[in-house]
Amino acid sequence: LPAFQEEAKEVIVPRKAVLEARKILEESDEPVTVAIGDNYIQFIRPDITMVSKLVNGRFPNYNRVLPPVDAGTPMLVNKDDLLAMVKRMTVLSNEKSRGILLSIKGGELSIDTTNPEQEAADEKLGVDYDGDTMKIGFNARYLYEIIASIEADEICFRLRGEKFPVLITDAKRDRFLFVLMPMRV
Repeated sequence: LPAFQEEAKEVIVPRKAVLEARKILEESDEPVTVAIGDNYIQFIRPDITMVSKLVNGRFPNYNRVLPPVDAGTPMLVNKDDLLAMVKRMTVLSNEKSRGILLSIKGGELSIDTTNPEQEAADEKLGVDYDGDTMKIGFNARYLYEIIASIEADEICFRLRGEKFPVLITDAKRDRFLFVLMPMRV
């Protein structure tokens, strides 16, 4: 093996390469060396080497849209109940925008949606929220994917206003942060 230098380098690795590298890391306890060239990345183990092209360009500065973890009023909600509710709303939402409207008042969350065929749905769910009354729209599919990927029983939404990005985390620990941009519904 050639001598590798350790240096900080920012790269964008394709999703498929990340998934394959994960498999390599999980199937053995042997150390893996990562080598980064101008347009490729290598994952090297004594018995296998994986090479992938890198994505050209710079990753967007996510810190510009990531709200502070403690900003906004928290809304705590049961993950399974919300997931089921959003799944039902997705079925009736407009196929193009997938827009749903969340209305939060006191300890109640109401989600409603309509579609061009004049079909509508409205459901309510109890939440732990002590902030101002708020109506905020989201893409149902994006919201569903975020909720489904959180493993906790309870989810925390940090709400700062109807036009601000919402930070979504596990209610007990904020190991993973999700930012969801609101939309007009």
